[in-house]
Formats: sequence, C-alpha cells, structure tokens
Amino acid sequence: MHYCRALRFENRPNYENMRKLFRDLMAKMNYKYDYVFDWSLIDPPKRTTDNNLDQNARSEQTQKVNSDKKSSAHKSSVLCNY
Repeated sequence: MHYCRALRFENRPNYENMRKLFRDLMAKMNYKYDYVFDWSLIDPPKRTTDNNLDQNARSEQTQKVNSDKKSSAHKSSVLCNY
C-alpha cells in the first residue's frame, strides 16, 4: 500500500511486481486462482481448495454470462422493432 501511495501521477507502476505480490499472498492464504472474480458473481462462493468446487464456480459464471447475453440480445431486438 505504501508503494502505491508513494507513486506520483507521472510514474508508471511496476505491474509485474504488484501481480507477484498478490499471487504470493493468495498462495500464502491457500486461495485457488479460479479465474472467477468476486465482482462478477451475484453470490460469491466461500474460499475453496477443492478443484471440483472451483470448476463448478467457473461453470456457473459462464452460464450467468451466457444468460445475460441472451437477455441483452432479446431486449435489443425488442427495442429495434419499435
């Protein structure tokens, strides 16, 4: 946090180092990197270490995204007909 706050506007952050810090913290806390982000889930799952649960979370996320796309496409087609 100190590093981020010390950056000036014209400085470019060391993104590689920042990602490494987060990866190391995740490993230290036994989190699995499942490519599902908390902000994209309606009801985020609790911490898991089971691969099957991680795969289920990814599957649920994919289903939600596909459902949202269908709903959006339907709304667009309805609006275009008027």
